[in-house]
Amino acid sequence: MSIFRVIGAGSPLVDYTIGVDDRFLQQNIPGGKGGTIHIAGAERRRIFSAVTAPVLRTPGGAAANTISALGKLQIGTAFLGKLGNDDDGNFFRQEMAGCGVSTEYLIFPTFVFFKTGAFILSSISTLISILFFFPFSISL
Repeated sequence: MSIFRVIGAGSPLVDYTIGVDDRFLQQNIPGGKGGTIHIAGAERRRIFSAVTAPVLRTPGGAAANTISALGKLQIGTAFLGKLGNDDDGNFFRQEMAGCGVSTEYLIFPTFVFFKTGAFILSSISTLISILFFFPFSISL
């Protein structure tokens, strides 16, 4: 059994950050600038297909951000949370482990009903956060 100085528990997220111009926002994003909107899977896929800029994918969530920073400082840390058994879940686990965080307490359930994530579009004059929700395949 490992001993940790700090253990974080929370919602593991994967953030997608994309630099875009105001024209892209006007043409592709519903609603006004400077807010948060909720979109479903089809809308998320439509927006992603319109993106030509590089996409930066990073692990996120308040607890995960704190624990990964402490892990980089070589403080004994672990993270507790549930991950989807998919590419984003594996990415999150690998990135946290790369920061020196123990991932032995991350849970990969055998079924997941929805997947959540943050999709952040930033232009020079605004920052929009889009939370996307889409059905995830179920395997029992």
